Amino acid sequence: RRLLLITDRRQVLIGSTEGSRLDRAVISQEEILVETATGNLVLDITLFGERRGVNTAEIVSGLTARLAPIEALLKRES
Repeated sequence: RRLLLITDRRQVLIGSTEGSRLDRAVISQEEILVETATGNLVLDITLFGERRGVNTAEIVSGLTARLAPIEALLKRES
């Protein structure tokens, strides 16, 4: 179990939510941590959409604008 909250694409709160005294969380504005958390959120949303048959393209495209341009890299490879 985990908690992941990204605010304004600039800050991330990520932590454990097991309900024990050992639960910890981190708040960071470190760009690579925000980007990594965003990528994780994109993956979760994409998998949710695939499992439930929901089109998540609009939501995902809004989140991926600042991530690595995978599509452009794949086009270069072709």
